[in-house]
Amino acid sequence: MKHLITLLLLFVTWSASHAQMTAAEILNKAIAYHDPENRWPSFSGTFHLDEHRNE
Repeated sequence: MKHLITLLLLFVTWSASHAQMTAAEILNKAIAYHDPENRWPSFSGTFHLDEHRNE
């Protein structure tokens, strides 16, 4: 039981320290992950998004 509590505290501490990222940092990490060859700046296409909500 003592080990379980220790692991739980370590996990909570770790996740709390990683939750301090700004929106810009999260966006930069997502771009770096999904575009590792940095092709997005030279993209010349268009992007259209339709959102439909049932209310």
